[in-house]
Amino acid sequence: MSENGFVRLISHTTRKRREGETDEDYFFVESAAEFAKIPMVETIRFEGNMYGLSVEEADKKKKLGKPLVLGVTPLGRQQIQEFCTANEGWLHIPVWVSAPTEKRIARLAQRKDEKDTRQLEDRLHTMLTTEHEWSSVEDGKEVYDLCFNRWGNPAPVVSMIKDLLVK
Repeated sequence: MSENGFVRLISHTTRKRREGETDEDYFFVESAAEFAKIPMVETIRFEGNMYGLSVEEADKKKKLGKPLVLGVTPLGRQQIQEFCTANEGWLHIPVWVSAPTEKRIARLAQRKDEKDTRQLEDRLHTMLTTEHEWSSVEDGKEVYDLCFNRWGNPAPVVSMIKDLLVK
């Protein structure tokens, strides 16, 4: 996304770092005790680990003056919306991008760190139950400014988001 003028926000997590991951590229990996001390914009417990966007990371990247991008769950979207409403100067444009289940399962199968069969079964179960129920509609109302059912080529999504930012 950076090649299109967007800045990716980096979340914090308590999960183990995967092979090839580094801070600033994927997640800031923290102990549970350290994670609990960090002021957060949004947090979620997922697969037994904590994930969240720190206020410090959001403020630091906001100073760059470019649109910020962060992939979150529907609960994360709600928390970010509340943060933006409560803090002057934050514009929140939620975008729903669905990812086909078969593509997500294929990515899961390729992960080298997910060798534990039980872990794989648990992750697959979450994918096919909880995540399968996620929707861009809450209480019968569309809660996203843009919705996409795309995978792979981000160009049309980026173009439409840029158009929305200009308005």
